[in-house]
Amino acid sequence: MLSWPTAAWADDGEHDEHAHDEHDEHDEHDEHDDMGHGRRHAMHPNLFGAKFGYISLFAPHEGEYEHVPLGYAGLFYERSVIHNWLEIELTVAGAFGARELAMPVDLYFKKPFHPAPWITPYFGGGPHLDVIFQPDGPLVLGGACLTLGFYAWFSERWGIDFDIDYAVAANRELVFHDVLAAIGPVARF
Repeated sequence: MLSWPTAAWADDGEHDEHAHDEHDEHDEHDEHDDMGHGRRHAMHPNLFGAKFGYISLFAPHEGEYEHVPLGYAGLFYERSVIHNWLEIELTVAGAFGARELAMPVDLYFKKPFHPAPWITPYFGGGPHLDVIFQPDGPLVLGGACLTLGFYAWFSERWGIDFDIDYAVAANRELVFHDVLAAIGPVARF
């Protein structure tokens, strides 16, 4: 955290003994603040949130890939497993379009970063499951997903999640690709 010089600092850059003591105490406070989100995250290792966004689904259709736009709404739970190194997130969502309805389920193993108390960038990946509801029964596809995003924190417990995800899912006959851009509220507890 940035600190401004106090009035005890002289113009020549030197300061008296009392100002030095105050500065040392302030440095300790700054050091405590610099731990910021990383320390707070250790105290509140659970996150719960919602995501709302847009999916660009690329689905096979007559030998080519057709772009299918979908709306997206989901809930997620995240747990810090190894402080500052590993978070596990489970997301269950609904994706819906003019003719499509799907339920993507993602399990992310994420690496967080704590450059400042108000922001937590992350990246990760893991298994992906798509259940696509069709008139003749559900189509189940398995695959993998990647995520890149960040949490912007407004307070110790409340923030917003911004992320971009890529997933590939397949069965014996079909391969689907989707790209998701999502945003939503998140709470730490």
